[in-house]
Amino acid sequence: MTFLENDLAEHVGQSGRPVVLASHCGFDTDWWHNDDWNAVYEATRPYNVILYLYGHSGTGLHQWAPPGSSKPLRCVNTGQTENGFFVVQITANTIRLANFLISRS
Repeated sequence: MTFLENDLAEHVGQSGRPVVLASHCGFDTDWWHNDDWNAVYEATRPYNVILYLYGHSGTGLHQWAPPGSSKPLRCVNTGQTENGFFVVQITANTIRLANFLISRS
């Protein structure tokens, strides 16, 4: 948490620049306690987080916020690379995702 908070403060600050977060696991895993996920959310809430990328548990798109929060994070579970991968394009107005699945025939 200290790294995340310091990094965002130092490199983003109050600029309003878009932020993409990336980590190994996401809010839909049980690797951390719910209080930990809530702390990550609270640390990032003041920033313009446009996307949260993570892997580990499969592939999918969803939004997440702690109960009672009104600003969900856009999440992309990029999956496991042996099964495929996402390609992400971010422009000033759009976020485009393509999922490339590896055929095992």
